[in-house]
Amino acid sequence: MEILIAALGCLVIFMVQLKIYRKHCFRQLDYNCFFSESEVHEGAEIEFTEEIENRKRLPLPVFKSELTASAYLDFADTHSAVTDGSRFVSSFFEVKGRCRVKRVWKIKCTRRGVYGIKNAVLVTSDIFGSEVFSLKPDCRLPEITVLPTEHPFNTDRIFSRNFCGDIPFKNPPFADPFFTDGIREYTGTEPLKFINHNASARENRLMVNTFDSSAESRISVVLDLSSHAEHSIKVCCYLLGQLERKGFCFGLYILSEPELSVTHAHGGEHLKRCLYALAKAAVPEKPDKISVPKEFLTSPVLITANEQTAVSWGYGVVFTGYPSKPADFICVPERSNDNEKS
Repeated sequence: MEILIAALGCLVIFMVQLKIYRKHCFRQLDYNCFFSESEVHEGAEIEFTEEIENRKRLPLPVFKSELTASAYLDFADTHSAVTDGSRFVSSFFEVKGRCRVKRVWKIKCTRRGVYGIKNAVLVTSDIFGSEVFSLKPDCRLPEITVLPTEHPFNTDRIFSRNFCGDIPFKNPPFADPFFTDGIREYTGTEPLKFINHNASARENRLMVNTFDSSAESRISVVLDLSSHAEHSIKVCCYLLGQLERKGFCFGLYILSEPELSVTHAHGGEHLKRCLYALAKAAVPEKPDKISVPKEFLTSPVLITANEQTAVSWGYGVVFTGYPSKPADFICVPERSNDNEKS
């Protein structure tokens, strides 16, 4: 008889706690998650934080969050599963009554793009684990922009194509006779037309004028992603940075899927807009004919790894080649017909 009463008491306790957890397990429970940075460069390590606040006395001895993130966000110290470009991560907690729990993940951003937490599900159970309860939290899931890294190459030949313009800059590949920089003594290597006769008479020795270089104010960068796209993006990222540092007004047109464009401007904020476009660019599966708007035909520079594209376009061409090879600059004569790939 005593055993029957004890069993009945245990059953009552079990049913009562099960009813309590069904009704109150997710009440007065707050969940929040966020990245430590909103934008980083490819290969950077950041932190991802999960915060759980239980404002009721009822403890949650078995609690976990199931996250779905991009496969290119590498969570350290976890046995996550990767399927179809998504990474599934489970995070286990012990949540006591009236407490706050925080967990910090180390994440490495392995590839450029705009990523985030795609989905989050909270899972808990009663004390005995007899029934599982789940809830999708009502919170804003974070995103992070991973900007591409730079692949340096020699840009002098690109700037030398635009050495007569209205923007002076130092360390020139060529001098512009319209931008006088100063006067120095004649060394015997300067053209005689650069001799300053008034200064030579005052100093009683030959003096010559020195000059800055100058560049055209507008350059259009056209990026072809039909081959070795990621390497070409890194080359483009470096070129845009050099254009911004030298004060050029530049625009960007990306032959991606869909096509992206950033109108001509200059300055650091404009460079950031271009880098955002590079981060979002999707590689086209089948390259179609290339048609570029007229506003991007001013001093155009084509970045490509496709030899046929480099031959058929009438632009200055940065041929990126294979990722293990440095980028080469190819001067292609201007064509008189259309600007589409033949």
